[in-house]
Amino acid sequence: MIRRSRVRGFEFPLIAPQVVTWSVYLIVVGATYSLLLTTDVLSTKRLDLIVSIYSGMVGILAILFVWIETADPANCSLPLDESGLLQSLQERYPERCQFCSEHQGPRTKHCGHCNKCIHDFDHHCLYLNTCIGAANYHLFVGLVTVSVILLFGQSALLIYIAVKEETILSFRTLALTVVCIMSVVVGSVLLSLISAHAYLRFWLNQTTFEFLRARKARHQAARRDSSPMLPVPTVFPVEDPLPAELDRPGTPSGLGEASCRSQRMSQDVLLAGSPDEMFDVRASSFFGVSIPEEDYYN
Repeated sequence: MIRRSRVRGFEFPLIAPQVVTWSVYLIVVGATYSLLLTTDVLSTKRLDLIVSIYSGMVGILAILFVWIETADPANCSLPLDESGLLQSLQERYPERCQFCSEHQGPRTKHCGHCNKCIHDFDHHCLYLNTCIGAANYHLFVGLVTVSVILLFGQSALLIYIAVKEETILSFRTLALTVVCIMSVVVGSVLLSLISAHAYLRFWLNQTTFEFLRARKARHQAARRDSSPMLPVPTVFPVEDPLPAELDRPGTPSGLGEASCRSQRMSQDVLLAGSPDEMFDVRASSFFGVSIPEEDYYN
């Protein structure tokens, strides 16, 4: 059975981080509107100006959000004729993907989540549930940048309102505090994210995928240099007869075979990935970055 390729982020089935992202944005923006429109510490003229600016920012954010969620990240062709020579796609990019037979550029990767190749692949964003590559990287940067400005701006505005209202023990003060804390936390995470991308792109000239691959290679090299030589574990093939010590008289039927399979499964788990590699995957997933499995472990 051939697995269908995922076209865009806004496509069923949705995933939990994606739904949580939408919910957080809607809650924070909706609560800020409610708190703004019910305050009495701002004059009508100033309130109208603030609401207009805030609405403009929310509108830009919504456009970027819908754009990046409905666009196909694979809708980008490989560049040709940069050297002035008339070359066909096959001549310039002879390598093909082993999964989908797409022409492979220097930074083209096949995403295991979307099941398709992405040119200039950066990462698969769990919070948007779409790949970030050449076709939508500028949208991703714009979305995160506008989000940071919006969240910190509304945090400062809510702090100003809370100070001016001078009410300590009230539901409104609690609401102002909760929304302000949520805005600061989410804004700080996004600020660290956009700072990391600026560092990777402008300083290291690397994508997120290339950076994680290089870190994985360094960890593997460090382990090889520091770890003592260990004996190679014995793995018994399924079709081979059971070892003599497991096929002795008195062993209940099937127990020896189950024990042998248990040993094989444990070794498979150990050989699948070291603790450092699994930590890389978990840490990357926490920040909304998911690496295609077939590329990460090869």
